[in-house]
Amino acid sequence: MVYLHPYHVIFYPKYRRKVLVGEMEKDLRKIFYQVVKEKDVEIQSLEIMPDHVHWFISL
Repeated sequence: MVYLHPYHVIFYPKYRRKVLVGEMEKDLRKIFYQVVKEKDVEIQSLEIMPDHVHWFISL
């Protein structure tokens, strides 16, 4: 039997400063994909906004 364990993770920088843009956004996206590859997790959706990230993953 296979189980799907979906999670909605919200990540934001201190004081919700709008720093997740440009190179920071690209680097963060790269890091997220490296982590899921190492942990055998599937990204359902990844939205990086200037002041927060919505990350839907399945284990």
